[in-house]
Amino acid sequence: MIEFFREKFRKWGQELLGIPTSEINTLVPGLILTTILLGISVFLGDVLKFKVAGNIEIHIPAVILALLLGIVLGNVLTVPNSARPGIKFSRGILLRVGIVLIGIRLAMGDVFKLGLMGLPIIIGCIGTALLVTYFLSNKLNQPRRLGSLIAVGTSICGISAILATSTAIEATEEETAYAIAMITFFGLIAVLTYPILGYILFNGDPTKAGLWMGTSIQDTSQVIGAALIYSQVWDSPIALDIASLTKVIRNVFMVIVIPLIAIAYSRGLRKGSEISFKDQFSIGRIGQDYFQYFPKFIVGFLILSIIRTIGDWELERGANAYWVIDQIGWVQMISSIENVSNGLFIVALAGVGLSTKLEKIRDLGPQSFLIGLVTMVAVGLVSFFAINLTI
Repeated sequence: MIEFFREKFRKWGQELLGIPTSEINTLVPGLILTTILLGISVFLGDVLKFKVAGNIEIHIPAVILALLLGIVLGNVLTVPNSARPGIKFSRGILLRVGIVLIGIRLAMGDVFKLGLMGLPIIIGCIGTALLVTYFLSNKLNQPRRLGSLIAVGTSICGISAILATSTAIEATEEETAYAIAMITFFGLIAVLTYPILGYILFNGDPTKAGLWMGTSIQDTSQVIGAALIYSQVWDSPIALDIASLTKVIRNVFMVIVIPLIAIAYSRGLRKGSEISFKDQFSIGRIGQDYFQYFPKFIVGFLILSIIRTIGDWELERGANAYWVIDQIGWVQMISSIENVSNGLFIVALAGVGLSTKLEKIRDLGPQSFLIGLVTMVAVGLVSFFAINLTI
C-alpha cells in the first residue's frame, strides 16, 4: 500500500513539474537565471523613464525588458545545458501557475459573461486560421505535416499545440522546429506591437483590446506578455484578465481541434498513398487518449474563480470571507496573489526569451513566412471586425 501511494506521488509530481521528482534539483540553475532577469527587469522598469509631450512620463514595462534581455542573453551568450530544465519550467509550468492565479481576479459570473461574449469571436478566429493556413499550405506545396502543424499552432495554442500535434501525426523534428520558429517570430512581433495597435484600434477600450489580443495572438505566453504590457502601460488590469480568460477558453479547443487535425492528416495520407500500419495505429490512438490534449491548468483557474466568488458573496452578506478574512484582508490577499501572478508572468517571458533562437527564425523560408504573415493579418482582421460588430 505504501509503495502504491509512493508511486502515485511520483506520477503526480512528474505531471506537475514536467520532470521526475527525483530531478527537482536540475531546475535550480535555470530558475535562478530567470529570477535574476525578473529582478533586473523590474529594476530597469522603475529606472528607465522617459518624458514625452511635455510632462507625460512613460516607462518600459518589466515584461518587455525580461523578454528582450532573455533574447539577447540567449543568443549572444551560450546558455549552459544545466540551466535548460529550469528555463523550460519557467516558460511552461510557471506560466500556467500564473494563469491559474489570475482566476482569483474574476468571479464566476464574470467568467461566464466574458466567456460567452468572446466565444463566437474565438470560434471565428480558429476557423479563419485553419482555413487560411491549409489553403496557403496547399497552394504553396508545403509538406502536409508541416501545414498541419502551422494550422494548429496559429489557430489554438501556439507552441504547446504544435508539440501535441507533432506527436499525433509523427512529424519530423525539422518540421516541428520550423513551425515553432514561425510561431515564435510572429508572436514576438505581436507582443511588441499589438498592445499599441490594440489601444489605437479600440480607442483605449481595455475590454475590446483584451479580447483582440486573446483571440489573435498565437501562443499563450505571447498573449500574456502583450496583455501585461497593455495593462501596465495604460493601467488597465481588465485587459490582462480578459485576454487571459479568452486564451484559456481558446486553449480548451485543443481537445477538439488537435484530434480533427490528425484525422484530416490521415485522410490526406489515404488519398495520396496507402497509409501504413504505424500511421493507422497512431491515428487510432487519438480516440483512446482524446482528453490528453485538455489543458489541465484550466481547472485550477476555475477553482480560484470559485474561491473568489464564494469569498465575495460572504463579504456582501456582512460576514467574513471563509469565516476569518475581513474586507481589508480579502482585498490585500487578492492584491498579493495578483502581484505573484504578474511576477510569474515576467519570469515566464524571461524563459521565453532565453529559449528563442534567432538562427532558427532566420532559416524560415519565404513560403512559411508568407503563410505566417497572411494568417496573422487575416485572424487579426476577423477578430477586429467581429469585436466591433458584436460588442
